[in-house]
Amino acid sequence: MKKLITFVLLAVVAIILVGCEDIIIEDPIIDELTIYSINDFHGALLEDGDKVGISKIGAYLSSEKTANPDSTIIISAGDMFQGTAVSSMTRGKVVVEAMNMIGFDAMTLGNHEFDWGVDQIKVFFDGKDENGEASFPFLSANVNYKTNNELAEWAKPYTIIDRGNLKIGIIGLLGSDQTNDILASHVKDYVFTDEFSAIKKYAKILRSEENCDIVIVSAHLDTADINYQLSSLIGDEKIDALINGHTHQQYYGELKYNRDVPLPYVQSGSSGQYIGKITLEINGETKEIVDASSENIKATRICNQESIEINNLLSKYQDYIDESNSVLGVAGENIYKNIAGIWMATAIQEKMQVDLGVVNSGGVRGSAFPIYANDNVSYGDIFEIMPFENMICSSKISGNQLLRILQYMNDGMYFSSNVTKSGQSYYISGVLVENDGVYSVGTIDYLFEKDYYPFMYGQDIIKTSILLREIMVDSVYEKVALYQKFYVTK
Repeated sequence: MKKLITFVLLAVVAIILVGCEDIIIEDPIIDELTIYSINDFHGALLEDGDKVGISKIGAYLSSEKTANPDSTIIISAGDMFQGTAVSSMTRGKVVVEAMNMIGFDAMTLGNHEFDWGVDQIKVFFDGKDENGEASFPFLSANVNYKTNNELAEWAKPYTIIDRGNLKIGIIGLLGSDQTNDILASHVKDYVFTDEFSAIKKYAKILRSEENCDIVIVSAHLDTADINYQLSSLIGDEKIDALINGHTHQQYYGELKYNRDVPLPYVQSGSSGQYIGKITLEINGETKEIVDASSENIKATRICNQESIEINNLLSKYQDYIDESNSVLGVAGENIYKNIAGIWMATAIQEKMQVDLGVVNSGGVRGSAFPIYANDNVSYGDIFEIMPFENMICSSKISGNQLLRILQYMNDGMYFSSNVTKSGQSYYISGVLVENDGVYSVGTIDYLFEKDYYPFMYGQDIIKTSILLREIMVDSVYEKVALYQKFYVTK
């Protein structure tokens, strides 16, 4: 009897298994799609005030994607790595590893991804795990070679992902003028082409050739100047969601120019202080978007739990964290960006033993300030003020050339403390700058390589391998030894 029962059960199982061959498992129908985004994270890995850190951001985003895997997308709009000691010392590797754990679907290249050169970008896709392989694509639809205007072979203009019954295309690009924000030698072979043309080109490819139902644009730029045009795109060139970056602004909204359904857009500040959220309501049968909305969510409000997995990752980089936290001295005064910029230019002037020093205001990062009197000043603080690998240079230029640069005093450039202005005249150590004079100027390679400044055309050119950040650290130690505290105005 037992043998008969066993035989019957086996026969039933066999029938079921044979029948399964004809069963087609359909993709779930998606009627709402959520797109989370961050931009300009700048290596803000560790919690610091309203910067909640990668562990808490990661815990929130990964939990959202785990709960709703068929209807959640996570995108970065660029500038993820450069900005803090831990991230920069690992060349962004620790950030990429955390993004892998979180489940990012795509990342747009920002201008600061080029700070270490194109070869460093390629590292994350070279097949060598020890370099920190990215499990998501880096996107850049408008980085072309100057020689033939063809898209660089390492630049991926878009990616396509599936969510349920939806096929979704994501285009990434950066501002056409952002070559000016990058060390010239790092992008000498490239041109960043017109953003609007690139969006139209690849939106059409995604819809007409790749059969995408939804097209998202992740742009490392503020698209305000072309928003009307973007909103008015129709047919195969139409886009459905827009993520911005680069300007560190916090905004969101819906564009309704020439559209029945609005085009949602968002930019979410910087350093992970906000998380962008775009929601698309979709007719599950036709796959048409029927409504859209956007918002920015304050990270301190929703990111309350830490990720054990990401904490374990960070613990592997504890030596870097300890170095970042090492205290150089105590501030003897309130330090703000403007006086810190003058101090940095003065440090260059003294190190190079030149008539004056100059740095660009963009190279003095505002997020590092203020530093208040009696605050500890750490190596990480100095790194945040000057996260870039800028090396110091010098040359001799004419007084006429110098006077044209001095017009930017306190308006884009900081000069060493021995430079003063009275009326329309400029003085170096109390001596009038004259048109027919010759003056030695120290600066950073970022400014030196700009062909619209005179530095590279000067005489007695000296290029060093000394980082500005190194002489800043030396200056802190020297001032602490002299005054017992760190002053930038002494």
